[in-house]
Amino acid sequence: MLLCLLPQLVWAADAESDSLRRAIAEARAEGDIARETLERERLTVSFYNRLMYDSLIAVVPEQLAFYAGHEDWEHYYYVWRMLVSAYIYSERSNTALRECRKMYDDAQRRDNDYGIAMSSHVMGLAYSNMHYYEEAQKAIERSLNMMITKGEPFMQVSIYGDYCEVLSARQDWKALLPATEGWHKALLAWGHDRGMTDGAVDSTVYATFCFVAQAKAQRGLKNYDEAERLLKLATRNAKQYGDDSNEGYWHHVVAEWAEYYCDRDDYVKALQYNDEAMYWARDRDIGTERSGVEQQRAEILMGLGRYKEASELWQKVHQEAQERNLNDAKNQLSEMNSIFQLDEMEMEQQAARTRYIIIIASLIVLVLIAFSLFWLRSSRREAQKNRELAIALDRAQESDRMKTSFIQHVSHEIRTPLNIITGFTQVLNTPGFDIKETERGEMLGKIEENTRQITQIVNELLELSGNETVQPIDCQDEVSVGDICQDAVMASGIQSTAEVNFLLQNEVGDGLKVKTDLQSVVKILGHLLQNAVKFTERGSITLKVVQAGERVCFQVIDTGIGVPKEAQERIFEKFEKVDKFREGIGLGLNVARTRARRIGGDVELAHSDSSGSTFVLTIPLT
Repeated sequence: MLLCLLPQLVWAADAESDSLRRAIAEARAEGDIARETLERERLTVSFYNRLMYDSLIAVVPEQLAFYAGHEDWEHYYYVWRMLVSAYIYSERSNTALRECRKMYDDAQRRDNDYGIAMSSHVMGLAYSNMHYYEEAQKAIERSLNMMITKGEPFMQVSIYGDYCEVLSARQDWKALLPATEGWHKALLAWGHDRGMTDGAVDSTVYATFCFVAQAKAQRGLKNYDEAERLLKLATRNAKQYGDDSNEGYWHHVVAEWAEYYCDRDDYVKALQYNDEAMYWARDRDIGTERSGVEQQRAEILMGLGRYKEASELWQKVHQEAQERNLNDAKNQLSEMNSIFQLDEMEMEQQAARTRYIIIIASLIVLVLIAFSLFWLRSSRREAQKNRELAIALDRAQESDRMKTSFIQHVSHEIRTPLNIITGFTQVLNTPGFDIKETERGEMLGKIEENTRQITQIVNELLELSGNETVQPIDCQDEVSVGDICQDAVMASGIQSTAEVNFLLQNEVGDGLKVKTDLQSVVKILGHLLQNAVKFTERGSITLKVVQAGERVCFQVIDTGIGVPKEAQERIFEKFEKVDKFREGIGLGLNVARTRARRIGGDVELAHSDSSGSTFVLTIPLT
């Protein structure tokens, strides 16, 4: 039954769907549960194998209801597993993880080991697709251990393949080697169940991938003779399938041969195998496969001393990686919008906030595009000499790491409040769910608080984007110091903080006027006051105004935790946070200082120890 998941099976034309639906209707009319079960499975698998994911997603709820009604839990979780896989392969990883959690919770509630194993497996696939390999390894290990306990050889074969792929991505060769040995044992057990000899099993397609993974582990452990023996077995298998069907297997084999010869410093042979891998990768037109082969080629060219070709290829690979990462970010934000839109339909009173979140997500995409273009432009600078080439390559790799970290960090900071808003929205809109007015008020307060957090993050990102220019801001507002203080206090919302006592000490008098940009000064003071609130749990926060010659100093004095000495120079950098567990993305102080300098002033940390900190905004009188 489970063999139908394998990609080499070919299903009939689209007319088969109508035929299967008629067969389901006939079986239902005849009361033939066994036949209806089989026809429903065939319909779902037909959609899955023909990559008709939208059709599959539409039909799964009906299938789950049928299997649950007849307590057929194996088919129930089997179909649910296909639904999660469809989300993963259609690049909707966040939705896939959400569905995994529902599936896992359902299986735990029913105490169904098969369901727990299936949900853990696809949860690992979703994490792997998002490059969260540590989480992926833990989830797949949980699934694999349960399947070993249940004695399911074929499912072990399937799960071992994904497990070894994750270990390979983490380059954990010591763990990969025993994993490939377990994979091979499961293959033999599967073959023995079907009356196959060991030799027949070792000649199968599945064994080809297993041998490649084993060779990769042995190569990683510097056991080159054993790696070569295993690659010869994989080569024998891949060649026996014929030119019409072996490209998928042959690509993996020749790519690993190229890695093998790279490790042996035989770059001539490595290039020969890479040529074949390049041919198959381009023919299959799979971006991630082609990128991996092109990176391998660039390293080989470096080894051959062909630095100019290597540099050009590295630039191409890096540019394509930037574009793929940018598309991934867009897809994730689009998917998050879709999830939030679904919750919006379930709770009409949150419609305005939902539209605002969608706008925010769109603005974030624009900001990410701006940053990506900036990094892409920077990464194209490469020198002609060997030393300059190495420096340029290092900068390109660091740029990619920073961009990926930025995307993950911003996505995490937005996803957390979004999940809270979504969760409370679902609870408030659940029919028949009795909620006390006090609890309802608390939930609405949490929704409002997390909406404010998202708004603050986006505002900081927009301010950061605006501050990329070094042009000074035109200061044409003639305002009093008292008005500045009043506007800043109101904008920061500091007076609503019950746990901390706020004091305003204007030593220059309300009548003193300055010529500046009012909006900029209010925003800068707002950042400083909000920063003080964030790190002051008790005590007081004071806004003190003094005059120093031809300049006015706004001092924000708090009794918070202070800034460690080693971090006092870094806190004004982008995305720098003293406490990683506090809310925010580490832009407030950077935005404040940058904007202050554009109006002819500055922001400095005047004092900080365990008793608190003093930040000072200085601006000219005229």
